[in-house]
Amino acid sequence: MLETFQTIINAGGYDLADLTQRIKTMYAMGELTEDEMTQLLDSAAANANQDAMLPDVVERVGALETRIAAVEERVGKLEAGGVEPGEPEEPVDEWPEWVRPVSKDTQYHKGDQVTFNGRHYMCEKNNVSSNPDEDSKSWTLVE
Repeated sequence: MLETFQTIINAGGYDLADLTQRIKTMYAMGELTEDEMTQLLDSAAANANQDAMLPDVVERVGALETRIAAVEERVGKLEAGGVEPGEPEEPVDEWPEWVRPVSKDTQYHKGDQVTFNGRHYMCEKNNVSSNPDEDSKSWTLVE
């Protein structure tokens, strides 16, 4: 089983979340040792193509349309004098909830802070699309 997963990882082009779940399932079924599971999870995360984990084009376009609408609304408020330039409309959450990036410009970067499953994490790399469970090497738990 170890060799099969390693072949998939070496070939690339896999969905990290799906492969992570399958590796954990095989560990739970006793097909992999804990060391093998850890080795495979680390290898899969290190070789993952973060851009491949972005949603499909339809979802990405929808997210961009939503962001454009929000920007247009803010510009309208600024033009109407409703908000002073530089002032946030609402307080900014220091630890916002982790959200799957929908484009390269919404990927996480080194120093970004998120909340995932009720815990705080700091991003350790640039251009990260995976969550802390999928790629523990790209995130540090902050106690």
